[in-house]
This record gives sequence, C-alpha cells and structure tokens, in this order.
Amino acid sequence: MRDLTGMVFGKLTVLRRSTEKIYGRRGWICKCACGAIILAESSGLTRGNKKSCGCYRGEYARQRRKEITHTTSVKEAIYSRSIPIDNDCWEWTGRKDKDGYGVVMLDGKNIRGHRLSYAYHNNIKLEDMKGLVVCHKCDNPSCVNPDHLFLGTVKDNAADARDKGRAFVGVLNGRAKLTKKDVLAILKDDRIHREIAKDYGVTRATISNVKRGSTWKHLFN
Repeated sequence: MRDLTGMVFGKLTVLRRSTEKIYGRRGWICKCACGAIILAESSGLTRGNKKSCGCYRGEYARQRRKEITHTTSVKEAIYSRSIPIDNDCWEWTGRKDKDGYGVVMLDGKNIRGHRLSYAYHNNIKLEDMKGLVVCHKCDNPSCVNPDHLFLGTVKDNAADARDKGRAFVGVLNGRAKLTKKDVLAILKDDRIHREIAKDYGVTRATISNVKRGSTWKHLFN
C-alpha cells in the first residue's frame, strides 16, 4: 500500500495508517480542516472522491443556495417588488413577515425591504447599519419609499411610536399575558422564577423582567 502519511487531499490531511479496515482494506486516519478526525479508504482519497469529513458538502450546499437565491441587483430587488399607492407610499408587493414588513432574499439572507431601500437610496452599506433601525414616518411597515424612512436607534423608534400613539403598555398591549394584578402578585412571590413562570404560563425571562422592573414600569411611575 502506498504511504499517504502527511499528504493532503482536499480538506483532509493524512495522519497515519489505521489498523481498522474499510471494505476489507486498511484505511487512513485523516484530520479534516474543520478539526474532525475520520477514517478514509486509500482509493477514495487518491481518486478525489473523499475530500472532507462531510463538511465540504454542507458548504457547497450553502453556496448553491446563495447562488440560487441571489437577486441580480439591489435596485431590481426593490423596484420589482414595490408599487406607488395614493399616499405616496411604495407598497411592498413581495413576501412579508408576520409584522407586515417586506422581506427579500439576497445572497442567502432575509433582509427587510424598507431597510434595503434606505441603505440603497442613501448609499450606505447594510453592515454599517448594525445596531440601528430604519423607522417609518408614514407608519406603514410595507412602505419602502426612501422619503418616508429615517435612521435611528431602538430608543428613537420607541419614542416615535409613543408620540404617534402606537405604543401600548401593560394590559393595553395585545400581546401581554399578564394583568396588573398578576404583576403585583409576582413582585411579592418569593419562589424561583421557573415555578412562578409555570403558574402564569409565561417564560422565566418574562418573570425576570417583571422582577427587575424592566417591564411594566408604568405601574411605578
């Protein structure tokens, strides 16, 4: 058997011969570039059929998904999926998420349409907008008209919502599972958060937020 020790085949580096057999033959202990140790047969390595521990196939599949879902240009992604409506909004006609925001797949990633539109029309890279949110002056989540959008922080967005009467706290929030009575009882409850959460049908994080005062702040103002 040809000595393959030290040779590299794709992502695999041959470490040594193995006492174990593959298909009746002794194989080779190999280390993949990802760190995995595998046992490979000589012919699989030398013929190019074995190039990795299997991680290569995953990378190839991800790359193919990116190629398949790649939109030819950002401009096309925006303008082919929006139409002007009466109030000067550019209504997103493509896929939308549960909150009503437009969504487009670019290079294998889901990106909200209004965020993409703001970045494109203001010549800003998406990665430079990390930590910031794109807010709507028109309060229409499906709108991608750059004139209706502005960049701000999460705090700015929350303040804008309050000023426009869109922010609801406590029981006025349609998603709230707790009542004022529940919250007051939770604050007095000395049990561990997991047990309290189970009784009220919420998560431990919800109980922790109540205990810390990071939610339901209006009760104490």
